[in-house]
Amino acid sequence: MTETLQLVCPACRVPLRREQGSLSCPSCGLVAPIEDGVPVFVDSPEYWGEVGISRERAQEVNRRMATEDWRTVVGQHEAADVRQYFRFVSNMDRIGWHTLLSLPRTSRVLDIGAGLGTMSYALSRCYDQVVAVERVRERVDFMRLRFRQDRAENITLIRTDMDTLPFAEGSFDLIVLNGVLEWLPFSRKDLNPRDAQLHYLRLARRYLKPGGVLYVGIENRLSYAQLIGAPDPHVGMRFVGVVPRPLADVMSRRRTGDRYRPYLYSAAGYRKLFLEAGFTGTETFAAIPSYTDPRVLLSLDRPSREFEAHVWQSSNVLSRMVKSALTRLDLTKYFGYAYIMFAHNGAAAGTGDPSSGG
Repeated sequence: MTETLQLVCPACRVPLRREQGSLSCPSCGLVAPIEDGVPVFVDSPEYWGEVGISRERAQEVNRRMATEDWRTVVGQHEAADVRQYFRFVSNMDRIGWHTLLSLPRTSRVLDIGAGLGTMSYALSRCYDQVVAVERVRERVDFMRLRFRQDRAENITLIRTDMDTLPFAEGSFDLIVLNGVLEWLPFSRKDLNPRDAQLHYLRLARRYLKPGGVLYVGIENRLSYAQLIGAPDPHVGMRFVGVVPRPLADVMSRRRTGDRYRPYLYSAAGYRKLFLEAGFTGTETFAAIPSYTDPRVLLSLDRPSREFEAHVWQSSNVLSRMVKSALTRLDLTKYFGYAYIMFAHNGAAAGTGDPSSGG
């Protein structure tokens, strides 16, 4: 069995004491309240919700979930903006990638930026202990009610962020960053976006056990969609993610008043980033149609001809000719929409069939 997780002070790393309604540090005096059973280390007023869902709507959903099953509240909600998330929230296949890892059932998992808890809940059915970390109150409330209804007793829910993780180093076998890495530069605006990402990747590696794995789900900077002008999925601007970074800054400042921060990379760029952060090896899979719905996973070690049906969809004759030439050069596989990657803290673990469906 996995040992019980001991929470430590984010400031001085001393084990926290549980008192009436709070956790306290005997060294520096930090006090983290426990609200509805959830330790709170960050009380941020910021709201980062799902697209189209206002804070008021999210709160209304949570109020109804206090007396109704979450599947009914979300799946049969009168607002289409809420109903559209039902499959997203209930899709347990989103963690199909875990079969590519050789982690034992007794592993301890940390899901950072857990959102509405889909991956945390799915992972809790595969591993003995899951810790779900989220800073947005409305998302935490949704997960708290959802996990209670689903009797997910092996999930520990904590309201915090990556800067205030209350864990000892080397606590986890698997850390999950799903749709999170690109947003981390917004938390360290004093740093260049790439340096901010490196800072948090190094931080994540500290919390991994030797031989542990960091999972990252994220878009591909060189996806065919973005290269032909699809809006950047994070800031809604065309071409901003694929042009040189200084030009992206100019474009972003004109539109938003701020530099371009949600950095994406090519497959080679991600490997270089993880290597610089101290990871010893990276396995990269094209996630089709996306890392948020990985129905098919194809290893980039496989030949491009196996990607033809999934990557670079176009009826344009010239475009198809270019794709054919790239396939012969074994390059088509690098233009998919999104990646799922495993960065290893030490020797790479064995994986299963890299062509597995997600």
